This record gives sequence, structure tokens and C-alpha cells, in this order.
Amino acid sequence: MSSIQFGGVISGLNTQSIVDALVAAEKKPLTDLQTKEATLSSQKTAYAQLGSTMDDLIAKIKEELHLPKKTKVGTDPHYRCFHCQWGNVDDDLDEE
Repeated sequence: MSSIQFGGVISGLNTQSIVDALVAAEKKPLTDLQTKEATLSSQKTAYAQLGSTMDDLIAKIKEELHLPKKTKVGTDPHYRCFHCQWGNVDDDLDEE
């Protein structure tokens, strides 16, 4: 069943466009939030991929440096310690 509309015939106003504009204005805050949610979701995915790539890089570096896999970069007090695996760094510099 279709309805017959006579928007603005008597008043001369385009009432349908007025109603559409009011509805759009009412929905704008929701639309803005949905857009922001989509943006944040994309950023979250990008950061997760970056984190995974960084984990892979750190694992490869540890492998190349023959560090134990359990070493936590930045928290393990020996992860930068040249004395533990390569001797005294100053001794190497004196040999040159």
C-alpha cells in the first residue's frame, strides 16, 4: 500500500526536505561515533600487526645474538651485558 504525499503543496515549503534534514541532524552524533569507532578499530588492527612484526624482529635478533628465547628485552638486566657473553667490551677496543 503506497501513501500519497502532498508535501508543501499548500504552504509552498518542501516539507520532505525539511524532515530529511531534521532526521539527518538527529542522526549526526551517532554517525560521527560510528565513524570514530571504525577509525579506532582500524588503528587497533594496525598496531596489532605492528606488534606482531616487532615480536618477529626481536625473535630474529635474539636468534642472531644467541640470546635465550626467554630473555625479555628491556627488562632482563643481562640483555645488554657484553660481559656475560662476549667478555669485556673495553678489552676489545684496546686491541685495535
